[in-house]
Parts: sequence; structure tokens; C-alpha cells
Amino acid sequence: MCNVPNVDALSTSVAEAIGPYQPLGVVGRGAVGTVYRARHTVTEGLVALKTLRVSDPKSVGSIRREVHALRRLNHPGIVPVLDDGFAEGVPWYTMPFLDGPTLLGHLDALWATGRNGFPPAAGGDLPRALAIVRRLCDALACLHGEGLVHCDLKPENIILSASDQPVLVDFGFVALFGARSRERVEGVSGLIEGTFGYMAPEQLAGGLLDARADLYSLGCILYEMVTGRPAFAGEGWQLVEQHLNGTPALPSQFVADVPQALDELIMGLLAKEPRERVGYADDVAAAIEGIVGEGDTSSRLHARPYLYRPEIAGREPILAEFDDLLNRAKLGSGSIVLLGAESGVGKTRLAIEVGTVAARRGFRLVTGECLAVEARGFGMGLADSPLHPFRPFLQLLSAEHRSYAVTQGGPLRAADVAVLTRYEPSFTTAATPPFTALSPPEARLQAVSSILNALAAFTSANPTLMVLDDLQWADELTLDVLGAIARTSFVRERRLIILATYRTEEQREVLERLTSAPGVLNRTLSRLDESAVGSIVADMLALNFPPAPFVRYLADQTSGNPFFVAEYLRAAASEGLLTRDRQGRWIVAERAQVLERLQRDLPFPDSLRDLLERSLANLSHDARRLVEEAAVFGREIDMDLLDLVDHKLAFQPIEDLRRRGVLED
Repeated sequence: MCNVPNVDALSTSVAEAIGPYQPLGVVGRGAVGTVYRARHTVTEGLVALKTLRVSDPKSVGSIRREVHALRRLNHPGIVPVLDDGFAEGVPWYTMPFLDGPTLLGHLDALWATGRNGFPPAAGGDLPRALAIVRRLCDALACLHGEGLVHCDLKPENIILSASDQPVLVDFGFVALFGARSRERVEGVSGLIEGTFGYMAPEQLAGGLLDARADLYSLGCILYEMVTGRPAFAGEGWQLVEQHLNGTPALPSQFVADVPQALDELIMGLLAKEPRERVGYADDVAAAIEGIVGEGDTSSRLHARPYLYRPEIAGREPILAEFDDLLNRAKLGSGSIVLLGAESGVGKTRLAIEVGTVAARRGFRLVTGECLAVEARGFGMGLADSPLHPFRPFLQLLSAEHRSYAVTQGGPLRAADVAVLTRYEPSFTTAATPPFTALSPPEARLQAVSSILNALAAFTSANPTLMVLDDLQWADELTLDVLGAIARTSFVRERRLIILATYRTEEQREVLERLTSAPGVLNRTLSRLDESAVGSIVADMLALNFPPAPFVRYLADQTSGNPFFVAEYLRAAASEGLLTRDRQGRWIVAERAQVLERLQRDLPFPDSLRDLLERSLANLSHDARRLVEEAAVFGREIDMDLLDLVDHKLAFQPIEDLRRRGVLED
């Protein structure tokens, strides 16, 4: 969107001064903001200035960090971010004003003579087309190495310089990605952003994105460059359906002189599942060099290596059981399931997977997190509060209750509202019945009864999955509620599944009684076998066949604990012990010296604590200082509040910590 032919023909409706810039004309408007041609009021230099639309005030901090991450990029194939700021609460950033042709214009000119008959690949200039894509891969490798995904890669957003250097522009949809350390139960946004014609299936489905979403878009672009036609055709949801379920014809069916290796590369980029795609932009560049000859790679910039978030592995039997439970719940026969495991074995990851499947089937997903007493409620009014894991549910129910008109009543009885107000103040209204003093046993019985009535009201219209994480830290009243559900037919008569996770090494006596209750399905996760460990390694390194000795080494040293496996891989990559060569291949081959080096320089610690302490010890001074200050706030922190504590620690340390998986958005 930095390319602006005939600016004067565009809208002249401009804003007032934005920071030190005076907008001169509107270049274009999109879903996430407006691009202006602007002039610096002091230097008089021309720039492209983009304002970003903010739909949720909570996203401002994330936008600031994304823009800051973009400012760190230094690559000839990525338009630099020159300046950024806020104007009346609206974030903006500036880029050089580029007026070269876009790749879209290049394609239009290339295929202007038509596509009749069986034309040559790329209009007869396949080497040039592949050279452009190879240079584009270098830029993407740099972008992805910084933990960024473009999310709207398309020919219109690629400028071609006179030397055929493609330049990525318009980062309006940019997203941060990274392999998480600790999993957390949370929903996927479901928000679709980007351009349908080049959008990856997981992006269209509103799922979690990583660098492979850009590589899918690159596959669409390469297909169009080679054949002169889009990989998928259609409008609106017809086009979406093609991306989700369609398979394009091989490029060689439309044009001549397409090497088999190029057919395979393009189709590999267009795989529906990210784990089946070509893994890294460097891999694409290496494949192209194998097709056309290596060429001059001396100017290639070495990108920072990165790891992917692994898919769930080794849990097929229990996922099949949950599949059956979801089917039964949708028909009106719910269940309560307790899922136990030692720390790091993946109970929360499994709960996330079940929640994702349930949401796709039309279930309402409600989550709650039990907090250790010492971690509860800094600034949240939760310290030692009963029913704190149910608070997100109660807040949601309170909002629905208030949305009813007074004449319509609400989903809850007034007596229940009066009780629930003690535990969730948002229920309080002028019409709330006064508090009645009760003895502790009476109050507990009343609270349990009202929670059950609230659950009955909430699940009357839609099937619901409630996930409660870390039940070993639950308060006594929460356990009383679950006990009452377990002892009765309450959940078995409703479209409700309650899935509660707990750590087996911290199991309390009261929790043991709950796990053995006749109405409870108690399931325990074991550690992973070598095959499942291999699947994690394959996912994180984007390898189809990870070296068997390396997998065996990890499986033996971690005893199949997936958290240990992932953290060790992150530590090895962070410390430069696990690297990619100039052709983009991970150096984890069967060679004995590779494992010997890992054993010498990164020996497996005796505990997870030792591994995490080693990771923290390697932080920069500012990053470690930020972690120490953030730790005072507990597991969750408000970045604006932290900024008030020490605004000098703003962006760079946060990015370093996010890349290492210490902090997560």
C-alpha cells in the first residue's frame, strides 16, 4: 500500500497533523486503517503514513509491540518503519514512500497477451520469476526470524525495484508468533483478517498462525506467477471453501516447461495442514536454487532460527473418548471429567485441544483458572476468595442477566442473584435483594445451590464446555460445587461437560475424594513414548523425519515429558547449539559429534527448575530486570502498569522475553 500512482486522483479527505507529519492525500483505506501520503513538517521528507484502527483498547499494547518489532527489521526486502507514535489514541507508523511497480502490475504486464493454448511457464521467463521469489524468501526468513507473520502477503503488497528486488510493504495485519512455553486455556479469536485469495486455511478458520501461513500465501503467489492464473478461483465464501477443501491442478497442466520439482514445491506450499507444508522460507529458497542453480547467495542475510509450536501428540485414545463425550453432551447427556497429570505432561494442552473441537461443534466454551493462594488476586479482588475459578463464568452470566429488560425478567431467580452477588459483584443492581446473614454451613449450601441453578440456566440454550485448570489449587467451596455435581445426576441431564485438570503430585485429600466419586470420569495422562517425542521434534523443527538418534536422546533424557522436550529444544536454539545451515537445514543429523556437543554444552538438568533457571540466567540485564519487576505482579501483568513502574524497559526486553517464551501475549 506504499505504491501510489495518481495520488491526486484519490480522495483528498485528509486528517489534521499526525505527530510531526502533515497528510497530503489518502492513498487507500482498508480493514485495519488508512494510508496517507504525508510530509514531515520539519524535514519536508515524503513518507507513507499508516494509521491503525483499534477495535479493542486492550489491543493497543500488542500493536505497539508489533510496530516496535517491525522497526528492528533491517533487510532490503522489507520496507523499513521510520517512525511511530499515537495521535489521539490512534497508533500510526511511517515508511519510505515507494513508487515502484507492484508484483501485481508485473504479473498483469507479463500475462497481458493472454493465456490461450499452452503458454510457457511464467510467460516464458521462469528463471526471472523464480529469482524474484527466492529473494522474497530471504525477506520472509528475516521477518519470521523476528517472530512476525505478515498475514496479508499478496502481489499488491510487494514492490519490485529496478533490480527486481521484491520489497514487502503494508504490515497492517502483522501478527506475533512463537512456540509457547506454558500452555494456558484460552479461546482462539475466530477473527478473519487478510485477503481471501491468498489466505491460509488456518487463517480462514480463525486459528493460531505462524510463519507457515505466509508460506501458504507465497505458494499462491508462485502458482500465479508460473501459470498466470490464481490457485483458487471464486468469490466470497466460495473462494474460502476452495482454500479450506479444494486441491488445485498441477501448474504443469496449464503451462509448459514446469520442472517436476517446481510442481512439487508449489503443491507442498499449498498443503492444507501447516505441518505438511514446506517448513521455512529458507527451505523454499534452497528448493528454488536446486531447480535453477544456486546463483549468487553472497548477499543473503542470515535469519534468526525459530521453532514452531508443536501439535498435540500421543493422545489419540483420550481425544477419541472426548469426541464421544461431546456427541453425548450435545444430545443432553453431559459429564464431569477430571484430568490428572504431573507437571509438564500436557493436561492443559489437551484441554485446549478439547476446547477447540468443542467450539467448532457449537459449544460455548467457558474457562476458569484456579490460583495458588499466594498467587491470587493482585489488584483483582480475588485473594482467598471462594469460587474464584467460577468468576469468568459468573461475569459472563451476569452480563447476560443484565441484558434482559426488567419486564422480561432474567435467566436467574432473584434469590440466586442475591447469593451470587457475594461472589461476583457485577450482579449487584438496585433491585438486588438485601443480604441475609446465614451460618457458615447454611451459606455454603446456599452458594452450591445457586451455582447449580446458574449452570442450569446458562446451559439451557446452548451446549457448554467448562474448563477449570489447576484444580489442585481450588478453594473449598469450588470443590463443594463439583462434589455436589458428582454426587447427583445434575450434569448427566444437561448439555454440559465440566473438564477440570489437576497436578497429580499436588493432589489433596479432598481432591482424592472427588476423583473417586461415582459420577466422575477420572483420567490420568502418562508421559509420552519415543514416537510421540519424535512428533514434537518434527513439529517444532518442521522436519518430516527428525533424526532417530536425536529423538532417542531427547526421549531418554526427558523420560517423555513434553514440556521438558520443548524447553530443551528452545534452550538449545537460543544458545546457538541447535542451528540451521546456509541451505536452511537444521544441524541435528545423526553425526555423533552433534549429540556429544549437546551433552557437553547443554547437559540435561536434574529438574525443570534447573532448566528454567539456566534460561533466565542467559537473559540480558534489562530483560532479567523486567522479569523480576513483572514477577511482583503475579502470573498476569498489565503492560501499561509495568510501563509506569519503569517505562525505560518498554519494548526490546519484552520482545526478547516473548521470543524465549518467558512472556506471552
